[in-house]
Amino acid sequence: MNNLRSTLAIVWRIAIPYFRSEDKWAGRGLLATVIIIQLLQVAIDVLVNAWRNRFYNALQQYDWDSFVRELLIFCALAGVSVVLAVYGLYLNQWLQIRWRRWLTNDYLGRWLNGANHYRMQLKSEAIDNPDQRIAEDVRNFIELTLVIGIGLLSAVVTLASFVVILWGLSEAAPLRLFGNEVSIPGYLVWGALIYAVIGTALTQWIGAPLVNLDFQRERFEADFRFNLVRVRENAEQIALLKGEPSERERLAARFGNVITNWYAIMSRTKRLIGFTASFDQAAVIVPHILIAPAYFAHTIALGGMQQTADAFGSVQGALSYFVTVYRTMAEWPPSWHVSTASRHRSRARKPWRAHRARSISPARTSAMASISRSFSSTCRTARRWCRRRISVSRLTQTPSSPGPPAPASRHCSAPSPASGRSAAARSPFPPTRR
Repeated sequence: MNNLRSTLAIVWRIAIPYFRSEDKWAGRGLLATVIIIQLLQVAIDVLVNAWRNRFYNALQQYDWDSFVRELLIFCALAGVSVVLAVYGLYLNQWLQIRWRRWLTNDYLGRWLNGANHYRMQLKSEAIDNPDQRIAEDVRNFIELTLVIGIGLLSAVVTLASFVVILWGLSEAAPLRLFGNEVSIPGYLVWGALIYAVIGTALTQWIGAPLVNLDFQRERFEADFRFNLVRVRENAEQIALLKGEPSERERLAARFGNVITNWYAIMSRTKRLIGFTASFDQAAVIVPHILIAPAYFAHTIALGGMQQTADAFGSVQGALSYFVTVYRTMAEWPPSWHVSTASRHRSRARKPWRAHRARSISPARTSAMASISRSFSSTCRTARRWCRRRISVSRLTQTPSSPGPPAPASRHCSAPSPASGRSAAARSPFPPTRR
């Protein structure tokens, strides 16, 4: 419960700034419209549930006029449902892109403000691949937050609507065991609840490792992409130093992590999908098993049986929302967890200069200044040495030697044999011990 509370608190801290920003009215309007459309779709489902009773009763009674009338009603309900689904998706995507634009600009500003991007690389616990987090995790966070949030709202409203219907159907068709009527108020509701609780517990037990595996997958994929980009950016140095075998070995190791993690995801997903698919298939037959004794005892008609099965499926589906969305929720935490850490780190730091002046002691500042002066002196000595080497090489170059002298901006060329003293004798640095 504490983990759930902390998770919701973090999601709230990330999500709420957009709906208080300069784009708040557009965001709030789109979100409210999407929620209203979702509620209207639940209302359509309730109407279709009542329609099932009338339609199947018309079939059982061979009533042609009622059959045609119910077909026309279904066409009207289906048409409205299609329109709601289309515009619900359209407005949802519109909200996603507006939200993503604002959140990406906000994170880019925080990342590039006050040398945060540089300081994050110096921290041992720094976030890996912040560029990938901004590009991918922002999109995943927004998309999955809307999917999970709107879906959870729909499940709650569906549960509240169909529990009342299912409870009434339980009274109309009492439970019968071995030919005897057993008085259990709302037994269909309790049956759906028990079935959903068992399914949720088993899903959590089977699929819990997927959360960490999906987090590792994002990390390993980002590391592999980063090393590929690093090889491309340093192509010249790698070619000159003939470092291709080392780079290939390093890339193979990074990609090996991706493969190993992917095999683990495959194994765990196979078990989870196997269980959830079996769970969904069994959910089709369970309500018929519960209501069949009442039907064969002529207590309920065929239409009532179909309506009961549909209402049971809606209640069980709402209660089993966690089972249905578990695979999506397993991919959700990496998106907000790392992005939240990035936001908190960048928010907690002052700009680079102020932070440096405040956090470094005077003794440490003096030591760093001494090191800086020593390093600058060494660099100046090295530059003078390279220029002297180049001057000697130019003086000793014979007229017959083809080609221009080596430029001073690239390398210090080796002296010719006629230059007299060796490079080690002229160098201001002590010889390196091999």
